[in-house]
Amino acid sequence: MLANRFLRLAVLYALFGIGLGVYMGATGQFLNRGIHVHANLVGWVSLALMGMLYRLYPQLATHWLARWHFWLHNSGLPLMLLGLYGLFHGLSWGEPLTGAGSLLVALAFLCFGLNVLWRLDDSHTAAAQPALRGQHVASR
Repeated sequence: MLANRFLRLAVLYALFGIGLGVYMGATGQFLNRGIHVHANLVGWVSLALMGMLYRLYPQLATHWLARWHFWLHNSGLPLMLLGLYGLFHGLSWGEPLTGAGSLLVALAFLCFGLNVLWRLDDSHTAAAQPALRGQHVASR
């Protein structure tokens, strides 16, 4: 299921971003804070929210825009993070790699946005509402 893939990758980015933050705090070296921020926001937070939306509205996850979104986001973000490392450390390949990765992530967000704007329909979740209410009541 596409939503699960988004959520699993979100957790991996969270672990990476938090681990980097702990390392920076322990060593007092904050040169890579931009990598930490992007891994947590564009990786953990964005992918988790998108995964939850794909789970809540499964019709969004079945469209080709969702598949393109997944592959663009998850090929672009690692390139962006690696490029930021190069950029922060004065390496010549950092800037073009950051730019390429950023472009792929921007295209991924465009796919996601168009999918939501064009295809979001509340009627696809109406059937799930009684089941969700029943689970909530039963769990009390």
